Amino acid sequence: MEQQNRRGRKGYEKDERKRLIKMSTRAYDNDPRIKAELKREAEEKAALKQAKKDALASKYREKERLLKVEDDNKQALLDAKKALELDEKNIKKEAAKKYRLTVKSLAALCVEKMPKTNYDRFYCDELVKKYKKQEDLEALIVNVQSI
Repeated sequence: MEQQNRRGRKGYEKDERKRLIKMSTRAYDNDPRIKAELKREAEEKAALKQAKKDALASKYREKERLLKVEDDNKQALLDAKKALELDEKNIKKEAAKKYRLTVKSLAALCVEKMPKTNYDRFYCDELVKKYKKQEDLEALIVNVQSI
C-alpha cells in the first residue's frame, strides 16, 4: 500500500512541479519590471550594433572621400601638366614661325642687296646654319641692312 501511495505521490509531485514551473514562467514573462529590463538590454544591444555599423560606414565614406580627393588632385595635376605642355608647344610654334619669317626676311634682304648673284639662296642657308638663335638672326639682319 505504501508503495502504491509513493508511486501516486510521485505523479502528483511531478504534476505539481510542472504547475509551479509554468506559473513562475508566466510570472516572469508578464512582470513589467523584467519586460522593461529585457527591452532596455535589447535596445542597448541594437544601439551598440548600430554604432558599429555607423562607424564602419563612416570609415568607408572617409576612405572614399580621400580617394576621390586624391583622384581629383591627380586629375588637376594632369590637367595642369597638359595645359603647360600645350603652352610650351604653342610657344615653340610661335618661336619657329617667327624664326621662319626672320629667315624669309633675311633671304628677301639678300636678294635686294645682291640682285645679280646666283648665290643668294646658298648664302642665306649658310648664314641660317651658323646663326641658330632668333636674336642672332635679328642682329644679322641689322648688319646686312647696313651694307
